[in-house]
Amino acid sequence: VNFETSMILQMLSKLKSHKPQIIVVLSTPIAQAAKNTIKDIPVVYADITDPAEAGLVSKGSNITGASDKQDISLVLKLAKDLIPTAKKLGVLYSIGEANDTSLVAMLQKSANTLGLEVVSIPVEHSRDASTRMMAFKGNVDFIYTGSSGGIQAALPAIAAAADAMSIPLFNFNADEVKSNLALASFGVSHKQVGANAAIIVDKILKGEDAGAIEAIYPGQNDHNAYINLKKADKLGIIIPKNMQQNITLVE
Repeated sequence: VNFETSMILQMLSKLKSHKPQIIVVLSTPIAQAAKNTIKDIPVVYADITDPAEAGLVSKGSNITGASDKQDISLVLKLAKDLIPTAKKLGVLYSIGEANDTSLVAMLQKSANTLGLEVVSIPVEHSRDASTRMMAFKGNVDFIYTGSSGGIQAALPAIAAAADAMSIPLFNFNADEVKSNLALASFGVSHKQVGANAAIIVDKILKGEDAGAIEAIYPGQNDHNAYINLKKADKLGIIIPKNMQQNITLVE
C-alpha cells in the first residue's frame, strides 16, 4: 500500500476475495487490520516487533506469526564499544506505529543500564524524516533506526543527514551497512524472520490450527553484527581489537 494506511482494508478485501488458504501480512498496521477484519482465514504475520503490545496475541484466534523483536541491548553495547564516550542516542519514530512505540520503550530500558540518554523525535510522514534529523545536531552521539516501514523508507535521506552532521548511524538491518548507508548494525535478519514465518505457514498447511501455534521470537543466535570500515574511518572511529567474534567487518 506504499505506506498509505487508508488503503489497507481495500488491499485485505482484495486478497480475501481470492479465497486463499492463508494470508501472510507484513508490518504492524496491516497485521492489526487483518486481525480485526479477517476471521475465517488463517493469518500469519512477520516483522512485528512486539505482537503482544500490538494486540496480536490472542489464544484461539486465527492469527499468529514471527516477530523481528531484537535484543536492543546488543546494538547499544556495540555502539558503546565503538564510541566509548557516547552519552546520548537519537531515534526517529513513526507516530501511531505500535512497533515504534515498543522500540522507544526498549531503547529507554536498555539505555538506562548503559548510562545512555534517549532523545526520541516523532515523524509523521517519511518525507519529514530529514528535517526532523536536524533536532539531533550537536545533541546526540549516535543515531539508531529501527524496522519501522516509514523510517526505513526515508533511510537514504536520514543517512545523508547523519553524514552531513558526522553522527554515526546504527541500523537494525545489515543491508544498509553493506550498502554504505549505516556505520553498523546488530540485528535479526529479515531472511530469518521470513524463515520463521514459513515454518508456521507449513504447520497450518499441514492441518494445525493457527490459534494453537505460538509466535516465534528471534533467539540470541539469530542476531548478527556488521560494521562498515569505510564509515568508521570517515568518522574517526577505531575498531577495538577485543571486539566480539560474531561481528562481520564490511570493506
